[in-house]
Amino acid sequence: MPSADETLILQGIIEIPQQQVKLLMEAGYLYLNMERYTEAVQIFEGVSSLLPQSEVPIIAIGDSFAAQQQNDKALKYYKIAVAKSPQNAFAHALVGATLLNLKKKDEALRFIQKAVELDLQGGNGKEYALSLLSAVNMGLYDQK
Repeated sequence: MPSADETLILQGIIEIPQQQVKLLMEAGYLYLNMERYTEAVQIFEGVSSLLPQSEVPIIAIGDSFAAQQQNDKALKYYKIAVAKSPQNAFAHALVGATLLNLKKKDEALRFIQKAVELDLQGGNGKEYALSLLSAVNMGLYDQK
């Protein structure tokens, strides 16, 4: 039986040891890196069903579609992640990046700016959002 420190307790179906969640997510990303997208999505969907309040496996599903350049599907999952966790700056930045790829610059900039505003400590979400803004300012996402 895992100690309280080792158990990730969320409003989900069951208590899940944090180490097991990490292993499942790592397995999903391993499949993703091997370009075995179907298996990756299946694992991330399984984690999501066990932890329905968490946006993390939803982001991973979006990552799986983004890796396949299926930006419309990736956007759908990133927006679900934002809805689940409106304070997650990284999820907002991912929506912004995907919208840039879809050539929806104005909408993208709103999500990117929101990511900067949310991440007051300057974490990964803000860093990613600022790098996206830099790329936009350099003209890398201008319409062709």
